[in-house]
Amino acid sequence: RLEAAPMASDCKRAMLASAELTDASLGVSQSAAIATVIAAQMVADASLASAQSTAIGAVLAAQMAADASLASAQSAAIGTVLAGQLAADASLASAQSAALALAFSATASAAASLAASQSAATGAVLSAAAAADTSLA
Repeated sequence: RLEAAPMASDCKRAMLASAELTDASLGVSQSAAIATVIAAQMVADASLASAQSTAIGAVLAAQMAADASLASAQSAAIGTVLAGQLAADASLASAQSAALALAFSATASAAASLAASQSAATGAVLSAAAAADTSLA
């Protein structure tokens, strides 16, 4: 029994040392696994950020292209409206000019007709006055 006691104590010490080694090994394995998971998460986060950045860039480029297209269409529409307005203004000016020329022509014709009528009336009055003078004489 006395000889067995030191052996049992050595056995207990060996078992404790083995358990401590197992715990340390398990701690190292857990630490390595955690580090691997964290590294994988960081890579996934960086990949997601890159994909999001690329998608945002594509959306912004498409928006800029749409804005440029809209501005071009608006500019073309404004140009068409202005050209139509200029053509309408020129047509109106031409019509006004023709109407004024016609009005001036009619006024000149009426003035000439009035002058001729006045001249004829004056001639008739003078002729009648002369005849009356002759008749009185």
